[in-house]
Amino acid sequence: MNKWILLFVFFFTYSMAATVQLKKVDGSTGSLIDGVKNIPLTTNVAEVVGLKITVRSDNENHELNAVADGFGINDLSDTNTNERIRFNGGEKMVLSFDKDIVITQFDFQFFDDGERFFIEHSNGVMEITWDALSHKSSDYINTNLVISANSDISFYVTGGDDIGLQSMDVDVLDNDNLPPLTLTPSNSTLYLSAEVENPSGREFSLNSSHALESNEWTRINTFSTSTNWVITPTASQQFFITSAVD
Repeated sequence: MNKWILLFVFFFTYSMAATVQLKKVDGSTGSLIDGVKNIPLTTNVAEVVGLKITVRSDNENHELNAVADGFGINDLSDTNTNERIRFNGGEKMVLSFDKDIVITQFDFQFFDDGERFFIEHSNGVMEITWDALSHKSSDYINTNLVISANSDISFYVTGGDDIGLQSMDVDVLDNDNLPPLTLTPSNSTLYLSAEVENPSGREFSLNSSHALESNEWTRINTFSTSTNWVITPTASQQFFITSAVD
């Protein structure tokens, strides 16, 4: 049998967490990016020390618009029908962070039944419908959207939809000091192993997913010393190690 590193393994642990406010309130990221058009602006994420964001619209007439009670895009060429604190069809915000992150919640406004909000990233497009919201009366959805450092994320709606975006919960991913995960395949069985050097009592978690950009990932078990597992995987199953922090 040949021993090899699993290609679809991701190593990370949560190191910082915060709600990134896009509204224009004191000490918010929204107050820093208000007024940005299609020329990228790089600035600090006000709510997360050490994290930077680069943001722009997709058109010189589209201006990011943060106010005290919401955030959207203002179409400067349409002063009559444009909803200034919502995303309207044809408007787009593009942003990236300078570190690997996971977005665990999006908090929307004015999200109505039948509307859709799209979040495009390197692994595909997340289509969010009203039915998929975790809390429909509060317009938010819980996610596990992993985004690599300096990777563009685009936010938009289509057609006649108009939806506002108030905030997103962001965790910075720290890839250091996690044990490597290796496997030995044998027929339809995987023999996984993680070697913990100098055990200190710190707990790790072995997890699996069929699509890391979705909300679906499962903790298999936790461990604090070198551990082996025998698993019969399903199609496209991915395995990764995190720090065991809920």
